[in-house]
Amino acid sequence: MVELHIKVADSDGVVELRVDGVPEGIYSGDTKPGTAATIDKVHWNLEAGVGMQCYIDDVIVNDLSGSVNNSWPNGLKVKLLKPTGDGPTNDWDVTPSGAHYAAIDEVPPSGMDYIKTSTPDEKEHFDMENLPAEALTVKAVQVQAFCLKGAFIDPDRLNLGVRIDDTDYLSDPIDLPVSSLLRKQTLNQNPAGGNWTVDAVNNAKLALQAVN
Repeated sequence: MVELHIKVADSDGVVELRVDGVPEGIYSGDTKPGTAATIDKVHWNLEAGVGMQCYIDDVIVNDLSGSVNNSWPNGLKVKLLKPTGDGPTNDWDVTPSGAHYAAIDEVPPSGMDYIKTSTPDEKEHFDMENLPAEALTVKAVQVQAFCLKGAFIDPDRLNLGVRIDDTDYLSDPIDLPVSSLLRKQTLNQNPAGGNWTVDAVNNAKLALQAVN
């Protein structure tokens, strides 16, 4: 488990490294070699200028400015939960036919089956997989959907969220691309109140709504 704390600044920048929770190194000073003040890429190198091939999984980024999830992740894991059944509302059309959830549960996503709508405000709800038995706490939930809009015909935006105890908690409208791309909504806390729990995640449903 590799953890990095990076602050980009001209004189009071910070780079800290932990491996399996043990501090391995710290640097304070100029961490802004150019004019850019943000981080948009992370490279793993054996040494300067020498690349390597590797696979990285369970990548988590915390922001110190937030009120939660604002420090070291401390060994968290990312778990994908797929749809397992149709929920209480399924207004969209399914292609080719059958259960709605079965058209969006494949990994990787497929364009051979899907759900769609041409009517604003129509909703979809889905039951989701439970967290694995070893999950003890939940730090955040991210709702994701691969989606696109049909040319420039309304509805061309999407609300993403969760349904908890018969109440929908949806994002602000998210613009849709003209080709299938990932859109997401991160919920650092339970929108129904308080922090996430395993039970709350296991009882939540995926919620989608098409909007203009």
